[in-house]
Amino acid sequence: TFAHESLVVKSTVAYTDIPPGALITFLQKGLEYVGIEEHINEDGSVREFDGNYSLLSPFICQAVATKEEKRMRKGPSQINHTDENNMNIVTDETNKGDRDSLQQSIATTSHNGVVKSVTLQGHQGEVFMCLWNPSSRQLASGSADGTCRLWGLWDAANGASLPDATNMPIDAVVMPHSQHIGERYKDVTSVNWSPDGKHLATGCYDGVARVWTALGTLEMELHDHSGPVFSLKWSKDGKYLLSGSYDRRSIIWNPITGKAVKTYMLHNAPVLDVDWSDSDMFATCSSDRTIYICKVSTSDSTAIRTFLGHDDEVNSVSWSPGGHYLASCSDDSTAKVWTVNNGLAHDLRGHKKEIYTVRWTPTGIGSAHPDTPLHLCTASFDGSVKVWSPETGAMIFDLTRHGQPVYSLSANPEGTVLAAGSLGGHVTLWSLKDGSLISEIRGSGDTFDVSWSNDGSMLCSCFSSGTINIILLEEGQNVSSNLPV
Repeated sequence: TFAHESLVVKSTVAYTDIPPGALITFLQKGLEYVGIEEHINEDGSVREFDGNYSLLSPFICQAVATKEEKRMRKGPSQINHTDENNMNIVTDETNKGDRDSLQQSIATTSHNGVVKSVTLQGHQGEVFMCLWNPSSRQLASGSADGTCRLWGLWDAANGASLPDATNMPIDAVVMPHSQHIGERYKDVTSVNWSPDGKHLATGCYDGVARVWTALGTLEMELHDHSGPVFSLKWSKDGKYLLSGSYDRRSIIWNPITGKAVKTYMLHNAPVLDVDWSDSDMFATCSSDRTIYICKVSTSDSTAIRTFLGHDDEVNSVSWSPGGHYLASCSDDSTAKVWTVNNGLAHDLRGHKKEIYTVRWTPTGIGSAHPDTPLHLCTASFDGSVKVWSPETGAMIFDLTRHGQPVYSLSANPEGTVLAAGSLGGHVTLWSLKDGSLISEIRGSGDTFDVSWSNDGSMLCSCFSSGTINIILLEEGQNVSSNLPV
């Protein structure tokens, strides 16, 4: 009976009548408390959520997913929805993209000359990521509004550069991931261009990965995941697509047929990031603190190596340009450098809080700049960016500006300048030659991502306000201005 199983018989209420159904009521209340606990912030405020809590299937709550979804949601969008002329909400179901208007910002000036900046408006939610096409000046952005947008088709069509006229509308293609933009649980969580720049893959909170043409036409939907897709990467030859999901699985896809080639169920917690070493070997990391190295060419879906050593969630993994080193970072405030043959090479300590991202410079063996030293860059919630030598494990530069958590890093194609995006809308440019501060840019809201164009002439940054800013950089020019907001 419930009285014996709950050890009530050993308490002072042993002879109190226990009504029929008390066990069921007790369990129901317990489930209610668990569900409530998932929606209470540390300060006691309530996270609004209109879904049902369940123990029988993965509980995917937008509030709880804050940490799993790469900690990118920082509250409601700050977009002013009253300007309907500049932010048209698209509800077309055709998925072939739609034209939207945006407004170019005014030119800003630094002491070294005129700097052209463009503010792209149109997203109806936070813009989590921005990524340039590897072969053209075409930009993809993914947002909490459930859309991916392609900016710069004017350039893809005729080779033109950024428009010169102020307030000039620019064509953009809207790629909806649901019937209605802004629909809940349709956040775009990942965007990745194919190596040749002809296709774009997007991951979504609805668990579906999608493959689009460079013109924004939907070609394929990949449906095997049962939870949000957190990471999506093309193999180096573009033959495969690799996805990592909240459902703990990593899947190799054939992007042409849309079929799963191999499915890996190795982790016992959400897969937070994946990355290819080449077109055969790849790495996955998870909230379960482990890193697995796998090969598509093996006969089964097992790992060839398992890396253990982190004491908390592993947020990101990244292979060096030549594929010799694998870098990882974790909530345990450390980054680590591994090699496939020998395992842990360096345990990089120096950050005081969680490390959110790691990025290699596009230099060293296997890169376009083999004679330039290879560096590993780490960004942390402690507000610092650190640059390390993968050969010795020594810290080369310790870069701190505002102390705000740093979310994103991107080195220019030459590996000489590092852009860092942090909360407060800061985008800081650091010299990788001497660690000096080159310039700082200020946008609207928190900075979620930064990205250099393939030729290094443009720097893009995206913000929680829903805006995207592009700075056109001239050779040797010092950008020292606030972006218009």
